[in-house]
Amino acid sequence: MLRYFEYTFHSCPDQTSNFLDRLFDRYPAVRDCHAGTSVIARAMHYVSSAVIERWMIGLWNGEWDRKEQAFGELLVLAATRQNSTDWAKQRLETEVSAFEDCLHVSKDMMLGIAHALSHLWAVPERREACTDVLVRLIANSDDELVQPVMHCLNFADGFLWDDPTQRLLGKIVEHPRILATLDRARFVGNLAGLLPVGAELMCNIVERLVDSVTSANAGQNFFHDGPELVDIAITLQRLGDPLREQGLLIFEKLLKLNAYGAKDMLAEIDPVSRRRGVVHRPVRRRVSRARAKTGHNTTA
Repeated sequence: MLRYFEYTFHSCPDQTSNFLDRLFDRYPAVRDCHAGTSVIARAMHYVSSAVIERWMIGLWNGEWDRKEQAFGELLVLAATRQNSTDWAKQRLETEVSAFEDCLHVSKDMMLGIAHALSHLWAVPERREACTDVLVRLIANSDDELVQPVMHCLNFADGFLWDDPTQRLLGKIVEHPRILATLDRARFVGNLAGLLPVGAELMCNIVERLVDSVTSANAGQNFFHDGPELVDIAITLQRLGDPLREQGLLIFEKLLKLNAYGAKDMLAEIDPVSRRRGVVHRPVRRRVSRARAKTGHNTTA
């Protein structure tokens, strides 16, 4: 039933908010559920910030077992709006600052904050605000939290070369452990799409990605993204010093790791290696059928 209130907000927002106010007060379980939080999220476009704040505080004080993650998601929605309220901004800043200082913070709420930030990162009017918080979460994020934090890069359909992208990619250089959480094939493809723009930053990221793989199965690890990494290394070599030398080092590492496509590229650009790679079989002299049947030695 709650999903139909999305339409009534357009025509009569005041009456709808008053009705929901009474409904949530009398039946808190209607508010404290997935459908209820969805209504609150949509209502942010139509009702006063004071009403939204009252509903969110009621949600936080409720008994729903998923209230903390839901509160975190709604808090980001409220704080990153262009006309966001001081209450939402201050509450988000309080929680993020406590997380940075390694103080006690609800892990479920931080998961909600991270999920919301990553999903809203592609929205132009929220992009800067989301980036400001995402870069602050990376350093202290554990393996569970870093997944939603990096969701914005993991599933991006291409990278836009702007300040938010540069700041997030720069954090990967500072904290290369993040690379283990990324979909490498998609991520490396997006990096390749940026070149030659931001070549120095791309080079630093690829270096750390290649250095992070040292296992015996390195060739399998580079099966999907190997050709893209090889293309990036070759492109860097064509951009001149100092990127030329760094690109060459990356390419040599890919060869040692037996990355898919590296040896093929070497054979294509180096004719000597291509000739060395050919196995020459000894030439066998032809023997006539008559002599073969009599068993005569043809070399006699």
